[in-house]
Amino acid sequence: MSQHQIVQAYLLLFLWGIGPVERFEQERTWTILGLAIRVGTDINLHRKIPYAEGDTPDAKATNLEIRNRERAWLLCYVLDRSFSAQMGKPHSVKEDFIIRTANKWWQHPHALPLDVGLAAYVDYQRTLSRALDFLYSGTSAPSGLQIDCDYLMVIKTFETQLTSWGEDWSFHSRMAVSHGVLDRIIEYRGLIAQFYYHYANVVINSFGLQNALERSPTDIAHFFGRCHSAAVSCARLVKEELAPKGYMRYSPDSHFVLFSYAVLTLLKLIRPEFRAFIQNEDSILTLVGEVADLFDEMAVNQYHTPALYSTFLRALVSSKAGQTRDGTPAPSGDHDVPTANGDGDAPMQEPPTSNGTHPPTDGAAPPPPAPHSDGGSAAMNPWNNLNAFNNYSGEIGPTQVQDLSTFPPTFASPPDPNEYPLFSMDNILGDGFWDSVLMPGYNNSFEGLSGGFVYGAGGSGFITPKRTSPVASGANSPLRGLNHQFTPSQFNTAFKSGTS
Repeated sequence: MSQHQIVQAYLLLFLWGIGPVERFEQERTWTILGLAIRVGTDINLHRKIPYAEGDTPDAKATNLEIRNRERAWLLCYVLDRSFSAQMGKPHSVKEDFIIRTANKWWQHPHALPLDVGLAAYVDYQRTLSRALDFLYSGTSAPSGLQIDCDYLMVIKTFETQLTSWGEDWSFHSRMAVSHGVLDRIIEYRGLIAQFYYHYANVVINSFGLQNALERSPTDIAHFFGRCHSAAVSCARLVKEELAPKGYMRYSPDSHFVLFSYAVLTLLKLIRPEFRAFIQNEDSILTLVGEVADLFDEMAVNQYHTPALYSTFLRALVSSKAGQTRDGTPAPSGDHDVPTANGDGDAPMQEPPTSNGTHPPTDGAAPPPPAPHSDGGSAAMNPWNNLNAFNNYSGEIGPTQVQDLSTFPPTFASPPDPNEYPLFSMDNILGDGFWDSVLMPGYNNSFEGLSGGFVYGAGGSGFITPKRTSPVASGANSPLRGLNHQFTPSQFNTAFKSGTS
């Protein structure tokens, strides 16, 4: 195996996951991407290597290796920028010669027809990153946001750059047809490019709208209109194009997160300050609900991440619909709002599932294992094997250790699940969730979504399909995959055995 293929393997694991995890502390999406970047840096993927001359087999093999290395590094860049923005984290990969010349890289004689799509995405992330870097280059506020610039002029400038990006790469993508690219691939890339364009407009205009609410009321109408129209365009692309044509069924988790973020912005626009600009608030709730229904239809089962994000969106729709017209929240006890668990340590009461998210628990006896898509059923009952997890060597949390003076440390017994408080969605998101119109990751109340987990100001936890959530995640949680033969423990073991 070539060294760069290790990076490619990590990128695949990042996009589609490595299987079930026992706790949200073990959700390794961010870590896997970091490993890909560090390995790539260690083998100097960021350094430009000259192509071999001649038409010999050795020269062709060398040039193929160089192209694959550069392709892997460009993927590291775009995924780093995309996921960093998704989770509100600082990015790791800086622009270098390979990244800055991607608009010419795809035209090289050794290029593949599909390289045009990767080059377009690199250019897109460069444009969006420049906008975000500027908006966060301020020195007057702890957040780093600019507060003294002309947001109207700045954001119109970035919108012009995004429009230019869309026009240029739309032309280049159409030219790729003559190179033998399938029509369905061209169609998908055209649709997802439109989504990215509108999504970027939602992102940058949300900063302008937030600034207008705080400092420049005369700009509210402009930025509201831009955010609303771009977010509606994102939702309609998902509802009318991507989903009906079957492009969403095999999308990575990050795509469903971006879809969720776009329609979440629509929900945030339902507030008293914007009532004069919205003719029918119920139409927004209906549109978001329809997108949530599509997520549910795309899911393999109710614990697949699209189904979980569907649950999350429905919870937010219920929360928003439960508010009175004067902005006062209605009692939340009547809504079927999913909850997420905080930072405790208690065993689960119902078996987790194969894709890494815990099912609900309502205090009743656990149901029998659900059949899998291949028609078979689970071969083991986790309640008969809970002792297998008593020696689980996970992270040591403050509620787990009873005595650190001994080696190994003495662990305390887990608390009674019936006595441990559940966290509602409002607890997770924080009091200021609805106050900020910024996208998730850019405000302090909601860090983001990833792998079926909510990361919020009040804690992190699992999205669950019912109102009652599993109590707080902790050590000794049962294995999620009843019929899943690949787990993080086996993943680690495979790497250890390969180095011995």
